[in-house]
Amino acid sequence: MKKAVSFILTLAMVFACSQTVFADSRAYRDSGSGDIVIETSGGKEIELVGHVEPTIISVVMPSYIPFDISKSQPADNKVVSPEIKVTNNSNVPVVIYVDNARVDLSNLQGTSWSNSGVVAENQVAVGLTEAAVQPENLGGAKWLAQGQQNTELIRLVSQQDGKMFIVGAIGSQVPENQVFSVVPTLVVKQA
Repeated sequence: MKKAVSFILTLAMVFACSQTVFADSRAYRDSGSGDIVIETSGGKEIELVGHVEPTIISVVMPSYIPFDISKSQPADNKVVSPEIKVTNNSNVPVVIYVDNARVDLSNLQGTSWSNSGVVAENQVAVGLTEAAVQPENLGGAKWLAQGQQNTELIRLVSQQDGKMFIVGAIGSQVPENQVFSVVPTLVVKQA
């Protein structure tokens, strides 16, 4: 195999599952029948009928994934990446999606980012795809668009493992042996 002249890229995956919490002036009490009564600040009462089952979502995945991208790769996919193993330890199904992606191409003079995977001679595109082994083609790739997006990557049922790989395309005029970074914000939520 030809020695690949490649980029050393940084992809920092940020697992974010957050909830904003505010102080609440409401009082909560059990009605005696198992239902919950919510007393608001205006003196009104709202009764919550039924029960609430708390759900803890626990998903494990790497937070940093280095990969190489090279024009000399023989397949359509120009990226070599390790597998990204994702484990859902929850008792509920989950979906993982990209909320936002930040791209820094400052070391690649004259290079721009492609949000679609189709690259011109001076563009780079990187995405993720669910696969069992390193994919050779770009079919099924979920491309990382710079800025806000809402792209679903993978769904996992309760107690399931999944695998993803980084895929990419690089234009013929993009300089080699330089570093750039792609930092997507990944969010996990109950499916």
